[in-house]
Amino acid sequence: MNDISMREIYKDMDGMDDKWICDLNSYEKLQIKLSELPTEKMMEDLHDYLMNRFSLRSPRTNAGRVSLVNRLIRFISERMREFSSISEMNREDSLHRYSVWLVRHGYRIYQSSERYTAAGKIVRTCRGEALGAFADVLDYCKEQDKREETQKDTWSLDCLGVPILQGRNIVSRLDFTGIPQSGIRAEVKKACLFELKSLKAGTVRDNLTVMKRFCLRLNHSNPKISSLSQVTRNDIEEYLLYLNTEPHGRKCVASEISALRSLLTLCIKIEGKEAAEKLFLDGDIPRRGYVLYRAYSDNEIRRINDAAVEYMPPQITRALFLQQLLGTRISDLLELKKDCIFEDSGCSIIRIEQPKTGFIYTKPVSSTIVELIHSCVQYTNKYAPDSDYIFVDEKRPGKRYSYEKLQYHFRKMADEANLVDDNGKRIQFESHMYRRTYGKSLADMQIDELIISKLLGHRGTKTVSKYRKMSSTVLAEETKDMRKEMDRILSELASKW
Repeated sequence: MNDISMREIYKDMDGMDDKWICDLNSYEKLQIKLSELPTEKMMEDLHDYLMNRFSLRSPRTNAGRVSLVNRLIRFISERMREFSSISEMNREDSLHRYSVWLVRHGYRIYQSSERYTAAGKIVRTCRGEALGAFADVLDYCKEQDKREETQKDTWSLDCLGVPILQGRNIVSRLDFTGIPQSGIRAEVKKACLFELKSLKAGTVRDNLTVMKRFCLRLNHSNPKISSLSQVTRNDIEEYLLYLNTEPHGRKCVASEISALRSLLTLCIKIEGKEAAEKLFLDGDIPRRGYVLYRAYSDNEIRRINDAAVEYMPPQITRALFLQQLLGTRISDLLELKKDCIFEDSGCSIIRIEQPKTGFIYTKPVSSTIVELIHSCVQYTNKYAPDSDYIFVDEKRPGKRYSYEKLQYHFRKMADEANLVDDNGKRIQFESHMYRRTYGKSLADMQIDELIISKLLGHRGTKTVSKYRKMSSTVLAEETKDMRKEMDRILSELASKW
């Protein structure tokens, strides 16, 4: 496709205003360099945009935007060559990459405007014209893309037509553009669509991110592979070596390998094929060392609570107190709804939803907890009466409290109160410590494991053994015979000295 001129954009406009005709004669030689775009489909996308959007504006207005479009074409030809069309580009990622490119080439990405009011001068900063123009192009091309959602390289989950399971953090898109092999990209799409039927969107997105990293490395180490069924054990070993020797900033290599194995196996099974050999061995996933969990002591809890009352906002303090009393995760606590308390046979019961597992459980609570929850609800109703949730951000009533908000206030309190643990070290914010302390307290009371698992919201009793091991009471009971034998041996030795 050839370059397009201003004259061509307005060629079909009969009865054009005289002023527009005059302006067009002045700017008709301006050219938009479509031929520099890397693919024919990109040229068609941008040509369609220019013919439909530019024709709505005057030639004088568009004359100032020609340089913006040519600059955008230069960016796409340099940094976006992995895409076949503009409609495939992810909006947020593309705008971020364009911002970086603009800054590196000395262009402004924000602009300021001034206006005077009765209150004085007001300076307003907004996104620059370059980013605005690219955003307009992306939005237009997305609107014109009439393909089925599953055929696109960026999915809008609301348009898939299937029920989507969401966690606390809402996922609205899945982006497959980071997979350079077109055949593998199609296989991964089928697997992700299958996973969306049973897994939360956040989990599917995380698995997709792992697969994209693997495919990028695979494209570098073995570019001939076009299907995941062609992957061999040697390819897996090369990637494992890369994960364990190169800096990559992964939080947990074991989780990465486990997610890769799951999605890779699913992709191959959906295609009705079999891997040429066993791809993963039992030793590929690093075993995590045994960790003896720590809990707050009674003195530490007392110091934390005293400081919280003095230095923390009231609603944050109530939230942390509730977590101590209920023994929930932070995510469970922030999911509590205003109607979570109900009566059953004269006993107050609380309903707790676990975003991590999707499990909902109930347990009886004391009148103290009921009063504390009522106080939280009364506080929230002052600024967010329509919200279903108890812990809602005061500044943004449509949004719930976040983990980061609680973490910030805890750390601020620890600094102001100079809080230290029993060893004299600064107390750090560990949200799961309250849950461990709750579980350890139940173990100290010699409560049955099944009851402990029910109170903690576990589906089984496997995890309860960890709380047993944390309990000093249980530890003393289990080592009593051993300590008696050691005392006898030492007594015999002492008698000979």
